[in-house]
Amino acid sequence: MELTKTTINGEVVYRVWTDGGVIATFHDESQANNFVRRQMPYTINKKYHFYASHRNETLSDKCYSLHGHNYRVTVGLQFEDLKDNTKVTMLFSDIDSFIEPIIKELDHASIWNVQDPFYQDIKKHLTHYGMKTVEFDYPTSVENMCTYLFERIEKKGLPIRLITIQETESSIVTYEK
Repeated sequence: MELTKTTINGEVVYRVWTDGGVIATFHDESQANNFVRRQMPYTINKKYHFYASHRNETLSDKCYSLHGHNYRVTVGLQFEDLKDNTKVTMLFSDIDSFIEPIIKELDHASIWNVQDPFYQDIKKHLTHYGMKTVEFDYPTSVENMCTYLFERIEKKGLPIRLITIQETESSIVTYEK
C-alpha cells in the first residue's frame, strides 16, 4: 500500500494505491494517513513455554525413545484495526487468558499418540500414578503440535496467523495460515 500526493484539476489530493490501482482519494492528508494506518494489520507476537515428554513411535532414530523438551512457543495474532475507545488491538492479559490455559494443559505432561502400542501398554500405570498425559490422535511430532495448538487457539476465537514452536536450540517449526 502506498500513499501519494498529486494535483488533479489544480487541487491537491492524496491517493492510496495497491497493486490493483487507486483504492481511495482524500483531500486531507491526515485522513489519508489514518486510512492507510487502518488498512495495515497489526501483528502481536506472544511467547509461552512448556515442558513435556513425548516419543515419535513412527521414527527409527533417537526420537523413538521417550524423551522431553523445553518447548518455546510464539503465537502470532493479526488484528486489522485498533479498538476505538482504547487505541489498542487487544490487551496482552486478555490474550494470555485465552492461551495460557491451553499451554498449561501441555506443561509437564507426557504427550502420546493414542495409536502408539507402547502407550496402550503403560497407560494404566500412568493413570494409576497420577501422571499428567495428553492424548493426540496422531504422532506427537512438533509439526503436529503446531497444528494442534493453532487449531485450539483458533477455536477460542483469536485471530491467529501463525504459531512457531522451538523444540530444541536448533529446531524450529512454524505453522502459518
